[in-house]
Amino acid sequence: MESKAVFTDIKEDVAGIVNETVERQLKSKAYSPSDVQSWTSDITSEILSRLQLVSANFKYIATCAIMQKCESGLNVSTSCYWSTNTDGDCALKWENESLYCIVNVFSIAL
Repeated sequence: MESKAVFTDIKEDVAGIVNETVERQLKSKAYSPSDVQSWTSDITSEILSRLQLVSANFKYIATCAIMQKCESGLNVSTSCYWSTNTDGDCALKWENESLYCIVNVFSIAL
């Protein structure tokens, strides 16, 4: 019998993929309202593609929010009802001189 997938086994890989993807996609970019939609789409698509190579034993959900740095606040909360034994999440807050990027990845074992 095949053992069940456990998120803690891949959490470090997931965090690395998220950080590497965001860093590469955004490090040299300045906030641009006309480009943000494509940036968020590119980031989440790449993360999901790379995660499938790490383990196909999970369903993955990736979200990405990019916000211009200015004098405003942003509060975000997520909640999941899942198996804490097998499922998990990874969150990243990344910033450069002109923007904030928040990525969440949820991994649900099959």
